[in-house]
Amino acid sequence: MSKSENTIVITGAGGGIGLGLAEAFLREGYNVVGTGRSAQRLQAAADRLKAGERFLASRATSARPEPPATCSRRRSRATGRSTCW
Repeated sequence: MSKSENTIVITGAGGGIGLGLAEAFLREGYNVVGTGRSAQRLQAAADRLKAGERFLASRATSARPEPPATCSRRRSRATGRSTCW
């Protein structure tokens, strides 16, 4: 991920409104951590967005969600910073 100070987590980033939000925030200069249930849809979204390191896909589902601490660690490894949310 880039070293931008602005990072947003978007659920459902593999399609629909979530993908649209990811596009909009990327245009505004944000890093985006996009979550979704399907690794294939997230990869397709990453390919479509062409944002490189500014988009981090993270597979998650509400049936078995990734703990926030785990997602935060993945994000801080990618950006070099630790953030609580």
